[in-house]
Amino acid sequence: MATIKSVSNFVGDGNWIESKDQSTSGIRLIQTGNIGVGTYLDKVNRAKYISEQTFSQLNCTEVLPGDILISRLPDPVGRACVVPDRMGKAITAVDCTIIRLNPEVIDSQFFINFTQSSKYFEQLQQFLTGTTRTRISRKNLEKIEIPIPSLNKQRETARVLDQVTTLLHLRKQQLAKLDELVKARFVEMFSACTPKDKLGNMVSVSRGASPRPISAYVTEDIDGVNWIKIGDVPENSLYIEHTKEKITLEGAKKSRYVYKGDFILSNSMSFGRPYILNIDGCVHDGWLIISDYLATFHPLYLYYAIRDFEVQSQFSEKVNGATVKNLNSDLVKSTLIKVPPMELQQQFSESVLKMEQTKLTIQQSLDKLELLKKSLMQEYFE
Repeated sequence: MATIKSVSNFVGDGNWIESKDQSTSGIRLIQTGNIGVGTYLDKVNRAKYISEQTFSQLNCTEVLPGDILISRLPDPVGRACVVPDRMGKAITAVDCTIIRLNPEVIDSQFFINFTQSSKYFEQLQQFLTGTTRTRISRKNLEKIEIPIPSLNKQRETARVLDQVTTLLHLRKQQLAKLDELVKARFVEMFSACTPKDKLGNMVSVSRGASPRPISAYVTEDIDGVNWIKIGDVPENSLYIEHTKEKITLEGAKKSRYVYKGDFILSNSMSFGRPYILNIDGCVHDGWLIISDYLATFHPLYLYYAIRDFEVQSQFSEKVNGATVKNLNSDLVKSTLIKVPPMELQQQFSESVLKMEQTKLTIQQSLDKLELLKKSLMQEYFE
């Protein structure tokens, strides 16, 4: 094991660059938002620069291609990336730490993979400070320890992990592309659809309820009632199919019961995101429930209609005009939605089902790859 400081030829922080110091062109200013988890995020449209004159006046530290940048701010604290060759002359912000590794001791891609391991983040937790916004100091970052096998072993480790990461990225791109195809199909079939009505005239909309304190009603009893939370929803999923927790029958009486086939919408933060239930259970007051819709809507049509820009923009307008930024049941009821013939909805749903089967195959491959990467990370870094 060796510390970050001991395997580096240089460790330093970026520069304090105020808005008045910035310009529209010149030397690129890399910010914390450009640092992804293991990858550099270019964000060209939001790029910041400083002039050569400012660079000299402030005695800025130049960031070089191949340097490692680590964000000392969330989210998450400690995420890292390699500065790409295409960067040109650049500097970085004060909340980014610049690490110039000793290539005779440690491979940069091995290091980047280590910064995604649980071992790395466990060490970071010991040094985090702050309450509302956590951070780590450069001095404490330097103390993080890294396993140092031979350079050949490091390179082989990086090669294998990078191959898995590339496949993971490809699978996610495939899923995103299929989502875009479904949205394009929706627009193609329904953009000219003129019949619209208020959602509340065609469906039932209600709000969840929370037994309090919830901790008094959570149970591990097999006969408990599914307690549905936002954390139970896989990314980009249509359906909610399982829960991590259950509540007692007494808790269910104080909550709102929902049934397989019902829709639930998040009503705050990322409000208006729909999910279809594939299980029965109870929902808290952070959810809105849409039910009794089958006389008017096919479920897959309704799902994509709610996700469509027209409906989502109405949600945003209604919430932004409210005193409390919550999507309540009255706002949802008053939202206008297209009401195409059921036959057309059925045609759309059949095409979606075919794509969903393809997505399921890709998702299964993605899940296996994520398990493989987790296993490899434990093997290499634990």
